[in-house]
Amino acid sequence: MASPKLTPSAIVTGVCFDYTSYDAAPPSVRLVNPFTGQPYKASELPIQLMRALPEQKLQLPGMAEGAPAIAMQPQQPLMQAASKDEIPFLCLAGVREYHDQPAHSGDVWELHRAAGAGRLVRLLEIISRYGLEPIQSYAVQLLPQIGFNLNLPPP
Repeated sequence: MASPKLTPSAIVTGVCFDYTSYDAAPPSVRLVNPFTGQPYKASELPIQLMRALPEQKLQLPGMAEGAPAIAMQPQQPLMQAASKDEIPFLCLAGVREYHDQPAHSGDVWELHRAAGAGRLVRLLEIISRYGLEPIQSYAVQLLPQIGFNLNLPPP
């Protein structure tokens, strides 16, 4: 998948879909290196697929009475993994890895199948919306380092 907003355009990630036993089971979705086809580990992901959650208003202890609350816009990554060395999964109903997670054991595939949760176009739209559309530009970081050029030590 490529980001059309960047100039020059950039291939951001590859996506591997596995529809084996589809309809009886949801499809598997993995973000992969687009050149090797190898799944990314959580620490290697080029995109996290961040989804904004409802805005929260915080009133911090010690704030003056009547002071405006601080508005926070929390975000949740749709790509989940227990550790940075694991292969992350798309935490979304309609994806095999989501339904295989013990934390989602009550949210069975059959409840989402008829609504089209595992359709290819839906999964591509979600990856594009949360992974590619937020990319606005390249971020370049320059990290200068200062060192010393030393002569030979004196005898």
